[in-house]
Amino acid sequence: MVRTGARQAHGEDDARGAQEAQAFARRHSASFISPYAVRLEGDGITLRDRMQVSQAMLVMLEQGLGGPDHVIACFRAWQKQRESGFDWMNKIERDNARTWQQAFDHSAGVAAGMLSRPGAVRFIFELRIAQDAMTSLWRVGGDTAQG
Repeated sequence: MVRTGARQAHGEDDARGAQEAQAFARRHSASFISPYAVRLEGDGITLRDRMQVSQAMLVMLEQGLGGPDHVIACFRAWQKQRESGFDWMNKIERDNARTWQQAFDHSAGVAAGMLSRPGAVRFIFELRIAQDAMTSLWRVGGDTAQG
């Protein structure tokens, strides 16, 4: 089959995306258990969405925030800011919380465009560290992440 024009370019983009997802999967293989994950919830989510789109979002978060340690630090600062009874944060925590919100919203927005059937989908960030049962939710079409 011969591809031409936009179809060929789209096929090359798909192949490049698949290669990036495979590279991510190798980095986060059984030898490395990720301290967090992105889960998708909603109607019409395909297996491809659950695997590739969630992985792509993790890659974008790590690229935007600077790796797993900073992802966790920013998420925790954001979560602390949202807690009831929250009184005080230092400048680094405030900056981290703001950076988390921006990176998460951007990543979720881009990931939403990658869905097989865009619709009412939530991207749920889950921190897998035992003492933290924290999540960050983002609903496609919503304006903020929710916890």
